[in-house]
Amino acid sequence: MGARIGAEVTNRDIAVELALPAGTTTALVGPNGAGKSTLVQLLDGQLRPDRGSVSIAEETVSDAYHHVPTHRRPIALLQQRPMLFAHLDVLGNVAFGPRAGGASRREARERAERELAAVGIADLARRHPTTLSGGQAQRVALARALATDPTLLLLDEPLAALDVASAAAMRRVLATRLTGASRPTVLLVTHDPLDIWALATRLVCLEGGRITAQGPVSDVLARPTTRFLAELCGANLLQGHGDGQVVVIGEETVTGLWEEPDGASVGPTLAVFDPAAVALHCTRPGGSPRNVWPVVVTGLEPRGAIVRVRLAMSGGQVLAADLTAQGVAALDLAPGAALFAQVKASQVQLRSRPAS
Repeated sequence: MGARIGAEVTNRDIAVELALPAGTTTALVGPNGAGKSTLVQLLDGQLRPDRGSVSIAEETVSDAYHHVPTHRRPIALLQQRPMLFAHLDVLGNVAFGPRAGGASRREARERAERELAAVGIADLARRHPTTLSGGQAQRVALARALATDPTLLLLDEPLAALDVASAAAMRRVLATRLTGASRPTVLLVTHDPLDIWALATRLVCLEGGRITAQGPVSDVLARPTTRFLAELCGANLLQGHGDGQVVVIGEETVTGLWEEPDGASVGPTLAVFDPAAVALHCTRPGGSPRNVWPVVVTGLEPRGAIVRVRLAMSGGQVLAADLTAQGVAALDLAPGAALFAQVKASQVQLRSRPAS
């Protein structure tokens, strides 16, 4: 096992059980304030749990009896800001870790040169940090982190401060460097689905200080169980109660295709569908078996050629519809407009909601 947390932090209302398999990259997602930074701090030693323990490579590094400080843990941390040493050149920054770990000057320099070459910036070795672009500086920071051979690499939104081109280049570097037999265990905190699909094999969702979903990336995103995860993968998610035939949501009903082998179920149920499957009308439409619900426009978000229309149902649940700009203009949409949302039953997935 690469790392394990089974801990509580009382004043932050955090209680988690999380295992990071050795050599895997796990993406950690969740809304702001969910506790993602707290998990990173438990692993890097900045925070001690009130109850439970934290272990890295089968060694307990924090519990009720002892606490291993950050500098003695086999970890490396890469954040939004590179935090390079201003008094050292690029080579000196990367050589700092091996040198501090007992390597000779020659050994540290050779290791630094290899790491810089591995991230594609060997030609920057003699440059000063202040002369680097954001993307270049972040590559130096990654080389510095990996030069210490960490058991656990913590990536706390390392691409968030980069422009689109630099982030894409850095993402390719990470994908290359975090492979191979000697790769570290990685925890990647991110809000970007591109990071998840490009870099991670596992996904953990943290909401309100509790883990609400975890597993292989494709499994978690294919079957979102919370509204946050549905938003992350670009889907609508409504919560209701299955009565054996349809899903009841307040005064409305939802029909769709049941995932369960035995068909319709009774109990808490989720309805999941794509925003592109939602049609909007000024008057209630008729026709073949479809879902039709009264909604109110709460917002309009231009997304290139598409406009995402944010909608609220009468019971307070929310959904989104993707329309063309022409469609938005034709309906004369604006916040507060009353409409009817229509979705074909064949485009709605219904599934039992897991117990919380």
